[in-house]
Amino acid sequence: MPNLSDRELMDIVSRAITRHNPWWIHQRTIEERFSENPNAVLRSLPSYGNRRSEYLMAIRRHLLEYYSSYDRDIGELSRTYWGLDKVWYPNLFYVLREDLMKNITPPAILTLRGPRQVGKTTLIKLLIIELLSLRLLKHIEETDFRTTHYRKILYFPCDVLMGGREELLHVLTDFIDRASRVPGKEPIMIFLDEVSSLRGWQEVVKVLYDDGSLDNAILLATGSHSLDVKMSSEVLAGRRGNVEKSKAGPDSVLLPMKFSEYVKLLSEELRRVSYGGRWLELDLRVNTLLSLARGEVNERLLELEYFLGELRRLLDNYIVTGGIVRAVREYDGRGFIPDVVYKDYADLVVKDAERWRLSERNLRKTLYAILLTMGSPVSARTLARKVGLTHQTIEKYLDYLEYSYAILQLYRLDLNKRVPEYRKARKIYFIDPFIMHALDAWVHGYSEVFEEALKSLRERRPLITECVVASHLARLALTATRSPLRLVEGAVYYWRHDSGEVDFIFKLKGEYIPVEVGSSKKASRTLLRLSRTLKKRGILAGHFDKIRVRGQVVQIPIEILLLLA
Repeated sequence: MPNLSDRELMDIVSRAITRHNPWWIHQRTIEERFSENPNAVLRSLPSYGNRRSEYLMAIRRHLLEYYSSYDRDIGELSRTYWGLDKVWYPNLFYVLREDLMKNITPPAILTLRGPRQVGKTTLIKLLIIELLSLRLLKHIEETDFRTTHYRKILYFPCDVLMGGREELLHVLTDFIDRASRVPGKEPIMIFLDEVSSLRGWQEVVKVLYDDGSLDNAILLATGSHSLDVKMSSEVLAGRRGNVEKSKAGPDSVLLPMKFSEYVKLLSEELRRVSYGGRWLELDLRVNTLLSLARGEVNERLLELEYFLGELRRLLDNYIVTGGIVRAVREYDGRGFIPDVVYKDYADLVVKDAERWRLSERNLRKTLYAILLTMGSPVSARTLARKVGLTHQTIEKYLDYLEYSYAILQLYRLDLNKRVPEYRKARKIYFIDPFIMHALDAWVHGYSEVFEEALKSLRERRPLITECVVASHLARLALTATRSPLRLVEGAVYYWRHDSGEVDFIFKLKGEYIPVEVGSSKKASRTLLRLSRTLKKRGILAGHFDKIRVRGQVVQIPIEILLLLA
């Protein structure tokens, strides 16, 4: 690129800002037309059982269709096989919507993290569309959600910056100045995407917070690595603002869709059942699992037994695609996942590792060792001996993979002290089946990745299913306590004794629940023993046709357990 003056650089950035915020230009016309004739938008209402929700869904769809011509990300969404008929609204969308538009008041600094390609940018765009939709809804319906003027909303992808943090400071001060001159007391909403690509972004936010520029602003920054969150907490200590009422917490995480979200997206019939039974609500799922551990089966839970055939078909597909939207969409539409989908994810993981000054070769060796030992108790020294590295190097790369939301590390539970035994061997699982398939292909250099993934499923299905259960239990336990994923060792454990091993113990509301995953119709003696020690029914998840309470154990179809987790 030729040398450019500061003025030329800022002109390029200014054009990029306008391109990424098309609502500044178009929303006024949309609002004027809607106020004159709302029926033009509301003539085809979805059936949802609630008029306000039906109006909001119709308005959302109208705005998504309109902005698909002006916004690159929404446009790409509309041009996929699904188009705008199937849009993944993760559970976190509804939590963040309530935080941004009801619970939190300015100033507030939030972060959103998650693995590569999980859909963070799409989530941000959906939140912005929601802000714009609620402004239109207020023309015809009352709502307790707060919104803001469209010229007070900024979306900015930090990876377009060429001038570093000084350029970011200029962009934000210029926008805040313009937004502050828009009439009204509504808050300024700032969405900074992929801040991990810009070193020192925290210092820019700190300067603006300290000089009062963010007094009327809510800022949400996204990134792909939780090490960046740790740095943010240190630099921005005491400068996060009014985040104490946030349901998601100041540092939320978007992970690949869970099985319940997968079912909701792909099965209209089960979506109606889940909505009608409110199975997606966190408190209900937690209380239902706690009741199962007491041997009590919620009658409404039995309704799900009628759908086991469909649930099993969906789980078969889920362990192929995982919860990465791009993979789910390709498999649903084309019946296979192109190699480039796997390659793109793996390449980004490697690129991020290089940015943290990690060796591609050592990353490959560490992943090779993990794939050899996945699901078995193993020490860092054992992993190191398998690939010729030091245990200190292995620990360093395990930390990177955990902070990148690729793996989970579970430790053995000390039953007496109820703490993880860090000096004992740990069990390592991948956070998502697709992530496992993609990194497995990168390690081994597969050319036909989808075929190799299917082969792996045939050979290792029980282990991959165990991996899915581990991830779901960890995510449920941590969501229930609003703890970050990296603290999984305080929420999910395994247990081992001379008599055998129990796959998992997960902690909910201070109670410890043992879980065994497998094809056996009978619980192991170790599970029975541990259940008596913990004074809880052990949960045996497998290929069952119904939920049964048998003595000290509750048998449950694994598909239903995953819906609850």
